[in-house]
Amino acid sequence: MFGYTVGISIILFSLLAIISLKRLMSGKSAGIAGKAAGVVIIILVVAFAVWIFYEIPSYERQQARLNLENGQEYWRQNDYENALQSFMAVKDIDEQTYEQVQPYIAELQKIVAENDLARAKDFYSSRQYSDALSILQKSMSNFILPEAQELLPMYTDAAGD
Repeated sequence: MFGYTVGISIILFSLLAIISLKRLMSGKSAGIAGKAAGVVIIILVVAFAVWIFYEIPSYERQQARLNLENGQEYWRQNDYENALQSFMAVKDIDEQTYEQVQPYIAELQKIVAENDLARAKDFYSSRQYSDALSILQKSMSNFILPEAQELLPMYTDAAGD
C-alpha cells in the first residue's frame, strides 16, 4: 500500500513542481501549487520511510515462510534440486526461518551432489565425456564429495579439457 503511495506522491510532486516552476519562471509566485508540492513531499518522505522499514521487511518475511513451505513440499516429492533452490532463496531478514532452513540446505547439498555424481557416472559410462564432466563439476558446486574429487582429473582428461 505504501509503495503505491510513494509512486503516486512522486508523480504528483513532479506535476506540482513543474507547475510551480512554470509560474516562477513567468514572474509569479509558486502559489497553491508550491504549497501543495511541500505537503506532497512530506507525505512522500513519510510513506517512503514506512515502506522501507515496515512493508518491505514484512514482505520478505512472508517470502521466507513461503520458500520454506515450498522447499518442504519439493522435498516430500523428492524434487531435491527445487527444494534446495527454495531453501536457498530464504533471506536472513527473517532470522528464525533462515536458521530453520540451514540444516535442510546442508543435507540437500549433499543429496544433490550425490545424485549429480551418479548422473555423471552414467554419462561417463556411455562415453559422453563432456556431459559427464559438466555434471560432475555441477555436483562439486553443491558439495565436494571425495569420490567426485578423485574422478575429476579422469573426467577432465576424457573430455579433452
